[in-house]
Amino acid sequence: MALYECTLVMRQDMSLHDTQKYAEGLFGALKSYECKIIGYKYWGIKPLAHIVRKNKKGHYVYFGLDGSPDAVKELKRKCRISEMILRSMILKTNKISELVFNEEESDNKEGQDDK
Repeated sequence: MALYECTLVMRQDMSLHDTQKYAEGLFGALKSYECKIIGYKYWGIKPLAHIVRKNKKGHYVYFGLDGSPDAVKELKRKCRISEMILRSMILKTNKISELVFNEEESDNKEGQDDK
């Protein structure tokens, strides 16, 4: 098993709930390959550098996974055929930073310390 980082850009006309539901569907498909999702982070709606399939913005989703090359191949296939995903980037890595997933929690802790 190898570690991978994945960033997806989904259509701007999807709701937050639909975006999360679609990501969970991808995670379910990956579990059939005995793939483990290390973390998930929704980055929000951000503007794209250029118009992609008539979209000026997109929902950015980031997650880390520990899985086989077959699982990643299936994920790439699903990203290619999906109309909901505008762009995807999957990188093989040696280590996935826990700071990316814990950033929100540390922001909340800092806000609580000020009170």
